[in-house]
Amino acid sequence: MSMRDDAGRLRNDDGRFARDTRPSYNGAPLRQPRTAHLVAETKTDDAAYIALDDLSTVLAGHPEARIIGGHMVSLITTTYPTPGLTPRRTGDADAGIPVELASSGALHDALLDLGYDAESGNRYIRPVPEKDDPAPTIDLLTESLTGKFGDQKFGGRAFNIMPGMTLATSSGITIDVNATLTDDSTLRSTVTVPTVEAAVVLKSYAWRDRPGAGKDAVDLHNLLRVLDHHGADAVGGWQLDQPGAAGARGDAARNLHLLADRLEARRSSPTDGFDRRALTVLIRRHIAAP
Repeated sequence: MSMRDDAGRLRNDDGRFARDTRPSYNGAPLRQPRTAHLVAETKTDDAAYIALDDLSTVLAGHPEARIIGGHMVSLITTTYPTPGLTPRRTGDADAGIPVELASSGALHDALLDLGYDAESGNRYIRPVPEKDDPAPTIDLLTESLTGKFGDQKFGGRAFNIMPGMTLATSSGITIDVNATLTDDSTLRSTVTVPTVEAAVVLKSYAWRDRPGAGKDAVDLHNLLRVLDHHGADAVGGWQLDQPGAAGARGDAARNLHLLADRLEARRSSPTDGFDRRALTVLIRRHIAAP
């Protein structure tokens, strides 16, 4: 049996979202632009927002590319205001791109034209006048064909490769960004991030690769709170609650239930930075057991 909650979202008796049969939803990604207002509090924020703005410029002609990493999470949580989120800042801008785009060298040339220096195969840094100021930094990542993190050469340059990128670049949420810097100037851009489900998949791989990195658990906590508060329809669809998931979704289910098992085995600590119990409950509620 299913019924609607106070926000009109269809839920089953166990709290999971029920499949909504209304004709307005067919599982397709969100196309209409949404808006995120960001405000820098430090020079590190300035550098991060400048990098995001520059990255939006070079990705404008490549609709299959996505903003990922810390900006992905902050843009989603800003676009979908939700109670109980844990604030987290990021210092650089990451893009997830298809292998074909990585091989073409188009983004490399575009970033050099914007004044960035290629520090390594996939990292670009824009010089700043004051050497002690944070420099805008951009990282380009592409799909891992092995299901593991690593490095691989495309188009003569080495890229960090990450599993889950095919799902992340297959659908997305378009966001109009207004970023106010510490000097009160404003940067305006339009970017595309993965759907919340694809973002959770990416972050589940990141957590599994570095389980001691609390920031990935914080990001998963925030993303799942967004899903729980706004519902699947609003965030681009949700299939991780369906049993028998395969591929990247199957990996994510295993990663996330392993995380929940570990959270249940340890006591909460003030240094966690997020509500461990809430994250455990959200994983059990919205992710089908593998």
